[in-house]
Amino acid sequence: MINKIIAFSIKNKFIVGLFIFAWIGWGVYALLHLPLNTVPDLTNNQVKVTTYAPDLATEEIERLITYPVELEMGNLPGLIEIRSKSKFGLSDITLVFEEKMGMYKPRQLVSEKLKSVSGKLPAGVGEPSMGPLTSGLGGAFTYNGKGEAVGGKVMMLRGENPAEVIANVRERLPRVEEALPEGVQIEPFLDRSSLIKDTTTTVVENLVLGALIVIFVLVFLMGNFRSGLITASVIPLSLLFALGVMYTFDLSANLISLGAVDFGIIIDGAVIIVEFVVYQMSLRISHFRQLSGRQIKQRVEEITIWASGRMMRTAIFGQLIILIVFIPILTLTGQEGKMFRPMAITFGTALVGAIILCLTYVPMMASWILRPEKTDKPRLADRVIGQIRKSYRKMLRVALHYR
Repeated sequence: MINKIIAFSIKNKFIVGLFIFAWIGWGVYALLHLPLNTVPDLTNNQVKVTTYAPDLATEEIERLITYPVELEMGNLPGLIEIRSKSKFGLSDITLVFEEKMGMYKPRQLVSEKLKSVSGKLPAGVGEPSMGPLTSGLGGAFTYNGKGEAVGGKVMMLRGENPAEVIANVRERLPRVEEALPEGVQIEPFLDRSSLIKDTTTTVVENLVLGALIVIFVLVFLMGNFRSGLITASVIPLSLLFALGVMYTFDLSANLISLGAVDFGIIIDGAVIIVEFVVYQMSLRISHFRQLSGRQIKQRVEEITIWASGRMMRTAIFGQLIILIVFIPILTLTGQEGKMFRPMAITFGTALVGAIILCLTYVPMMASWILRPEKTDKPRLADRVIGQIRKSYRKMLRVALHYR
């Protein structure tokens, strides 16, 4: 099966090329529209019920409002926990539901109960109402009315893109200021866009620097710019695949999930395949010198199909083991799951993308741009690896001697 996929990819380069262009377009679109947060949102699936009664003391709030509302909500399906705070003039109740119920079903159930509980409360004590559909990280923009002692906070709906929300708020601010009394201005003092910008800069800087280091090492050690280029190109393509999957399944990117991507593990399979193809070509330099252009191309394709198939059977086994390691993380629930599951999904999907590329893109590119060396003279990389191999053999002899 593996050999058939590799052979199809090599013999149908145009189809694989279109597939890769679609892959890039999907990933770039996801990159531009994927919600980006600084950290994972650990807020559970909750609905807040608030009642204002300015004339009632704390004890009266608890007895007349908080307790009857809790009693009415206690038999809702999927309800896990009820938390409440009673203060002077305020009853604040938090209802926690199972995650599998989603965001809207619990609010529908609570809304139906609020209609019935409102008629059971004493007259004039206030009307219970649901809080906004937001989370603990919902505070996107905070401002003070300069000229008046007024402050406000713009809350973001759960699952929205913070950068887009803040941009829309800033776009509306001039229109709001036009409606304010003379001498009153809106002065922002807490804007999450600056934090998101710093986080994005950190993530991009780490990813770019990591990729550049890996690319430099690959090109240097492989001793062939073309082979290093093929292997290095797997890094951005795998990352674009991961971003596309995250966008498709409504997963937000954050510093933890993107920072966990290990380029060394991702390109492991591509390195093995390309290096083995180059090695097999180097063994047949004298044979290639006797062939013409079309014969060389055909022979390169044959070597690539055989070498890629042989190495991929070994590489895919190791890659599957790495994917299996993440299964326990994917089974986490609650706050632990919200913290670490995006990391496992991001890394796992990037690795799946690398496996797909190793079966299609890497063999196709290897057969297309790799050609046998014109000389069998050792290159700089060969000399460096040769010295490392000699040093290792000496250490191995000493270790075996004193075992």
